[in-house]
Amino acid sequence: MNIYFIELNAGNAACGDRILAVSSGVEKSGNIQKDVAAGLRKLFSYKEKFYGDLYNPLYASRLRVEKVEFNRKNGLIEVWFNGSFNRPGDPCDNTRIKTQIWNTIKQFPEVKNTNIFLKDIPFGDLLANDK
Repeated sequence: MNIYFIELNAGNAACGDRILAVSSGVEKSGNIQKDVAAGLRKLFSYKEKFYGDLYNPLYASRLRVEKVEFNRKNGLIEVWFNGSFNRPGDPCDNTRIKTQIWNTIKQFPEVKNTNIFLKDIPFGDLLANDK
């Protein structure tokens, strides 16, 4: 299973960055709910600003996966976070964080749509004021 970090100024994503997949060391079980939760937990476990040369804008946050529900019929996954979300300060970090989280979730082809919440607030709304 992959998790995602940012290669700064190296591509055409947010602010000229590139998103790169990194093996999490966690094997996929085939259960989408459990796999998404495990991938996000692994991503959130990195508390350093950099993973090698790759930027981790989530370093300032203390997010935890509270619940994951997946509807196989329509491909909708809903994820609830708890904890604290702190913006590191760079005006591009909201988009970088969104890219990290959404790519970690959407690496599973069965996932077609996402609803992500932090304490019942749509997480995308918290990230909306970015470049």
